[in-house]
Amino acid sequence: MTTPGAEEGLVTVEFELTPEEWVEVSIQHSAQSAQVREATRNVKILFGALMVLAALLSLLDGAATAAVIWLAAGSIVLSMMNPLLRASRRKQITQYAKSGIANGMFGPHRVELRPEGMLDITDGYEWLTRWSAIERVEEGDGAFLVYTGPNSLLPIPHSAFRDSASLRSFSDAFYALRERADAERISAGPNPPSAPASTDEGH
Repeated sequence: MTTPGAEEGLVTVEFELTPEEWVEVSIQHSAQSAQVREATRNVKILFGALMVLAALLSLLDGAATAAVIWLAAGSIVLSMMNPLLRASRRKQITQYAKSGIANGMFGPHRVELRPEGMLDITDGYEWLTRWSAIERVEEGDGAFLVYTGPNSLLPIPHSAFRDSASLRSFSDAFYALRERADAERISAGPNPPSAPASTDEGH
């Protein structure tokens, strides 16, 4: 739910982030990661090369039937490689969520859009991310993903917005404040006073 704050330009959204939602968001992020895609491609190339090598060795030994079997088996496994790797990643991420390491992310969140940045308030911490530290926003399945780094993000579930008007209010405020911060940074010149990108008041 989005509500206007007492301060001018402040808009908030409140939501409950469950372990299941976090797992789905992490899987989406993993699937979009350039590093994961490259690793998957390398695994498939290596496996394919091994199958071709096994087939060639079979041919050199005069076992043409075995060579065909190696190639056929390799083709079947390669066609199933992506689903198998996705299932493996889901298992790893689910185990990570159950381990308790990410428990600070679960539970109620209150996100406030402030002139200085986006403040995420939970029962365990308050984390202010400066507008300059927000790299991009993507829409995933069931959540908006606010990236504050290559592997750092805050998911905001679609269910946090009761209707299109509340979503539009939050979106307009988000981009307006971000653009204002960018304009102020540019007008300050090439060497403005440095400030930390984010502060953690909960630790």
